[in-house]
Amino acid sequence: MLILQVAYYMQRIEDFSINNEFDSLGFRVDGCYRVAELLNEANRKQIPKVPGVYAVLRLDAAIPEFIIWPFGDQYRKKGELLPLMYDLSSLEKEWIRDTSILYIGKADNNLNERLGTYLDYYCKLKDCQLTHSHINSVTHRGGRSVWQVKGAENFLIVWMETPGQIPRDVEKGLIQKFKALYGNRRPFANKQD
Repeated sequence: MLILQVAYYMQRIEDFSINNEFDSLGFRVDGCYRVAELLNEANRKQIPKVPGVYAVLRLDAAIPEFIIWPFGDQYRKKGELLPLMYDLSSLEKEWIRDTSILYIGKADNNLNERLGTYLDYYCKLKDCQLTHSHINSVTHRGGRSVWQVKGAENFLIVWMETPGQIPRDVEKGLIQKFKALYGNRRPFANKQD
């Protein structure tokens, strides 16, 4: 089933000329699913429990609508209070039109677990179940602005296993290559290199 799934989405990726972008970055796609499909536990179990990197893709070239979720709360990072949501002007400023790659992330030990926490955060947002206690217990705040782009359930999550490599080094390398292609700009939801 996973092989058919990957073949289907790789065709979609080719249809959107994203393959060239992945080739330029050196990102070899080992698997992919739509976000909506990964909200199903059976599909989520198909994500390997190995170190790796992943990317979130939006296969729509139109300028997106952004969502300002009804949570004005903050979270604490290294003693500093930071906003949970980005404001509209920040989102618009960070948007890059000519790429489908919204975010590049890494899983030091387990892609399945890391993507699970990322998707759980989205589920809590969309179901309006994000409470102050959830905010402070969220273990995946990186890339959260992805969930402020309307239509996130249709985004693709692709991954690449990184045996014998340090995922953070691979992630950094991918982001640097992305920056070289896009005028020194990081992917939309990456706030650091």
